[in-house]
Amino acid sequence: MLLLLPGLEGSGDLFDALIEELGPRFDTQVVRYPAACYSYADAEREVRAVLPASRSCILLAESFSTPLAIELAAKLPSAVDALILCNGFASNPLSGIESMMAIAASPWFFHIPLTTIAAQTFLVGSDAPDGVTETVQRTIAPVAPATLAARFGAVLRCDAREALQKLAQPILYLYATRDRLIGAAGVNQILRLRPDIPIERIDGPHLLLQTQPRRSAEIITRFISTAVPAPT
Repeated sequence: MLLLLPGLEGSGDLFDALIEELGPRFDTQVVRYPAACYSYADAEREVRAVLPASRSCILLAESFSTPLAIELAAKLPSAVDALILCNGFASNPLSGIESMMAIAASPWFFHIPLTTIAAQTFLVGSDAPDGVTETVQRTIAPVAPATLAARFGAVLRCDAREALQKLAQPILYLYATRDRLIGAAGVNQILRLRPDIPIERIDGPHLLLQTQPRRSAEIITRFISTAVPAPT
């Protein structure tokens, strides 16, 4: 089973293109965070609720969900065979000054509708495939500003660095070279803690799995086929 953990918006609907490219080779399941999921503790309960009881799985976590995936893999080593992190982080990826500015701005920032310019600048790029910008806007729009702000606050407080250093499972990091939201801060943070983790650099924006689903699927499939033994 390949368990997909979503980004900040939490619906999981933005995984559709990746799932289509992965095809039937995996038993793919999407975790969906409800509106009342405000913290990583809330999100962890949602993930645990869908973890299979009789077999292990692979976690693929995007951005917001990456520190949670790291923590779960450390807590449940027999349940998680491998970990794939996409544009993620183990702790707050912002600097001290950036964090203070973000905390001050977040109460009103998430009340502003996501414009096409903002979506293309920070999330999907100006060369996003047809319809992707609109899909992202349509998916994020229903999420309450208070929910987005609470989850963003959880990002600023998260710390999965100790858990990351303990992990024995195979790990892959997908890094979008044109990520203007987190930039290189996340991948550099991961590499300082675990220089052994392979990094796959893909030309794309922050929402890599949505804008480069075919390339992402190819890399994910290759990683799983080599890192995770086939069931007997």
